[in-house]
Amino acid sequence: MPATAPDPMPMPEPEPVPVAPPPVASASDGAECFGISGMSDQSDAASVAAWLEKRGVSAISGVREETEYLNYQVYSPPKGSRAAAKVLFNQMKAAGITDIALIHRGDLENGISLGVYSSKANAERRMTKLRGMGYQVKSRQRSRTREVPFVEATALAGLIDQDAFSRSFPSYSVVRISCI
Repeated sequence: MPATAPDPMPMPEPEPVPVAPPPVASASDGAECFGISGMSDQSDAASVAAWLEKRGVSAISGVREETEYLNYQVYSPPKGSRAAAKVLFNQMKAAGITDIALIHRGDLENGISLGVYSSKANAERRMTKLRGMGYQVKSRQRSRTREVPFVEATALAGLIDQDAFSRSFPSYSVVRISCI
């Protein structure tokens, strides 16, 4: 019976050669800074940041709160009681004022809503008319806070290929922002 040859020693795996990370750009070395908007959620922002980082661009992504301004509300300030508010409401209706409603809750409870307007100019026209009729009225801008995903990127000048970015992410906008 022939003798079997001993198993050769397996060759050690070569150690990976470390790759230096791309240099971090700053405003002083000709960097461009960008903000990317139009993303619907944080996973979209993470995808954009990963795409940029694969191309040597320093990027951060996350979610921030932004205030979205909605409209202007014209109102008569709250009265001391529901009964007092109803008296004023009925007087206004009798004077021919339309588009009004009693406010039943919130910080204007027992006040009277006198309309909601998309522009400040329209709200001011309404207030001028009502003041001319002898009513005390005010307005306030209404808003809401919402969470908005974002990506901010810093790259050496010319490193971001805007056309390639637009092909990969056609619904997102890239805008130059100030490098801080």
